[in-house]
Amino acid sequence: MRWFPWVVVSVLLLVGVGCSSNQQVADLTRQVEELKAENEVLKSKGGSYTPGIDSLVKQGALKPAMIETVLPYVGVIASVSAGDWEGAQGAFQQFKQQTSKMNGMMGEWSEHVSPELVDSLGATLSERDKEAAEEGIKAIREACHGCHQTAMVEAQQRHHWPEFEAILSEDPINQDELSFAETMWRMELSLVSSLGLAMQGNAEGARQGFKEFETRFDAMSQTCSICHTTERMYYVDKESRTRLSAIAKLLESPNPAPDALMGTVTGMAETTCDPCHRVHLPAAYTQQRGL
Repeated sequence: MRWFPWVVVSVLLLVGVGCSSNQQVADLTRQVEELKAENEVLKSKGGSYTPGIDSLVKQGALKPAMIETVLPYVGVIASVSAGDWEGAQGAFQQFKQQTSKMNGMMGEWSEHVSPELVDSLGATLSERDKEAAEEGIKAIREACHGCHQTAMVEAQQRHHWPEFEAILSEDPINQDELSFAETMWRMELSLVSSLGLAMQGNAEGARQGFKEFETRFDAMSQTCSICHTTERMYYVDKESRTRLSAIAKLLESPNPAPDALMGTVTGMAETTCDPCHRVHLPAAYTQQRGL
């Protein structure tokens, strides 16, 4: 992350390390300002998500407000398409009132759907200019989409899923209570350690390590059921157990073939582990990252 050199340079300025001349101080100051400017650019590209959105979602107010905004907007579209200009203007007044309400609920709203943009659409409707009205409708749709691109997915990741950090489970090997992240780490460590021992020629140690992995893998079905109430179609399914059995069979050899072992493990990672990771990691990391 680019803020790190900014911090380092700032510290150097404060303590005067290596600053033997005014020119060096000036150069460092310039670097700090350049990094600050770059940081602002990166922040501006980071999205529209704000604590205000969190608050509205938690109150259960955001989705109803969005629906109340979309309905008259769609009414404008349908009326313009049908050539019903009175209907379009009536729907527009409702839409304009709702956008004003949204701006009061969420200050950043006007950064995307500005009053000027809304009024511009209203002017085209008053003039009954279909082509201009369609352009105005498109402009508002694109403004909405710009915010949705950066904020909608993050809102879903934060609030659709339960809090991953609140998920606790018991380690079947050590019988201690673990966070979800620690549970995953120990399971992964069991597998990687087993592979490492196999590569080093310690077949017995590899087999023992893999048994621990299997035990933790099987226990994950209980952890999954904390959130999932329907049958899982992957990870804890029969096909996944078949893949584990194939690895265990390879480890029965006094000298497991490294290529075959790695190929089988890689296949399991791609077909058993990755599907879950692709679904859950974005939400888990979004929650962990915070604002």
